[in-house]
Amino acid sequence: MKFDDEPLKDEHLWQYVINQDTYIVQEFGIGIVGIGALLWAYGSVTSDLHETIAWIGLGGSMVLWMHIFGARKEFSEGVKELRKNNKTFFERFDRVKSWRKVGIYRVLYQPVTRLMAYFMGLVSWAWFTIIIRLHNIMPLEMLNNLNIIVLIFAIVLVFIRRHKT
Repeated sequence: MKFDDEPLKDEHLWQYVINQDTYIVQEFGIGIVGIGALLWAYGSVTSDLHETIAWIGLGGSMVLWMHIFGARKEFSEGVKELRKNNKTFFERFDRVKSWRKVGIYRVLYQPVTRLMAYFMGLVSWAWFTIIIRLHNIMPLEMLNNLNIIVLIFAIVLVFIRRHKT
């Protein structure tokens, strides 16, 4: 790879970071298909299997949530390392991405991998909610109020994280 007659350094690290980002998106897509399949199975089977499917859904979504979070962190650390030896490229790259910090985009733009991690957290919470309802641990009205609080917390966290970075 070349940039303004200056070759990009750390070619193997570049490839690793690119692959890491692609991998996150692919795993998320596979996870969405798996969630859909579990929800279909949950609605299709007799009630004595609902809890088993709900626990599988909770476990699977939590694993994917942690994986997406970790892969995103690793991607970010790789980019930090690449910035050290590829200053010219990243100066121009940062100018290209500068629209993200202007006007309404400052609020609306979120890194897609961050949103995927938050989404998987909410999916995990949804499966947990199903398990709570199966055991009648909490009245439906109270559980619905708790779900609204969790959703508001997730939305606030998205915007707090956006302004932190």
